[in-house]
Amino acid sequence: MRSGLAASATDAWIPREIGPYRVLERIGSGGFGVVYRAEQAAPATRTVALKVIKPGMDSEEVSARFASEQATLAQMDHPGIARVLDAGTTERQRRTS
Repeated sequence: MRSGLAASATDAWIPREIGPYRVLERIGSGGFGVVYRAEQAAPATRTVALKVIKPGMDSEEVSARFASEQATLAQMDHPGIARVLDAGTTERQRRTS
């Protein structure tokens, strides 16, 4: 087993942690991102969906599209649309939200 990674039935390897979030499972993926169910411990304990750009997809164009999606979601307030609580980059400089 590689350091920092855990085996999963749906995904050969998923990260155990991404920044301050403990990854619980992979819940989906799309054109350029993978979504994980994760747990945030501080400042509040809660379960979150954490979207990360797929490895190898982190071009400037994809990063710009991802940032645009983050900005758009951050302005929306609707019960059927995910809210952005946090955004950043992983230690390998892949964008997250």
